[in-house]
Amino acid sequence: MITPVFKAAAAQEPISGAPKANLDAMKRFVLSTRDARSRFRCARYLANVQTVAPEAATSEYARAANRIVLTMFQSPNPQVRTDAANALWGTRYPQNGGALLWHALHDRSPTVAAASFRNLVWPMRADIVVSHGRAAYAAAITQGLKSKNDGVVGAALSAYAALYQSTADAFLRRYALDKRDVVRLGAIDAYDLIGQIRAGMVPFIESRLSDSSPVVRKSVMLQLFRWGDHHAMAEIERLSKTAPTAKERSLAREYADALKKQP
Repeated sequence: MITPVFKAAAAQEPISGAPKANLDAMKRFVLSTRDARSRFRCARYLANVQTVAPEAATSEYARAANRIVLTMFQSPNPQVRTDAANALWGTRYPQNGGALLWHALHDRSPTVAAASFRNLVWPMRADIVVSHGRAAYAAAITQGLKSKNDGVVGAALSAYAALYQSTADAFLRRYALDKRDVVRLGAIDAYDLIGQIRAGMVPFIESRLSDSSPVVRKSVMLQLFRWGDHHAMAEIERLSKTAPTAKERSLAREYADALKKQP
């Protein structure tokens, strides 16, 4: 029965009993259910067996579980393929990098392509260590940045930041000033994937609190909070009083209060 199997998966608990039977049941579930939320939670479990059940990390069980998620990419339903891409976030199997790379470049759905670029970070790094195939990823990201779909361009910026790290700063700044809201959002979000903060990076992100899009301003506040940037406090407090909507004013107050509590 799928119910007890899925309950364990959704709770992210190691599954005991007959692993093959459990995996077969979960494979049927993720490929057939119309419950999108449950499908993603189950797929996320399958992709992360090595996290929730460390003793199975190098086992055939873990590899078989990961293969089920890759099988989801064969679905004609773009939402299932998107769930597969999102489920692979943070995984370290090299083959996941190759799968995401292919769908980032060739999937007919811009939503799937964007999700593939966005979740490429750790699988890409794992694949590069094994295959030394950095050039293939660099070429794919360059192609993604030329997409006619703004969402794909924004997501490709995350992959760019993950690949080039602190040297991506100057490149991201150009996109953070783009005319397209979604692209600017992608550029700001990508800063979270830059490992080392370079001189001038924080003041630039602070300046983007003046962005015309409330969604971009929200991402800017989040990034400044992650960096523990107390210098931005005054501007965030100003937003808490002058932002055009009550929702954004409330959010700015929350970030200002949270920053005050940081050392």
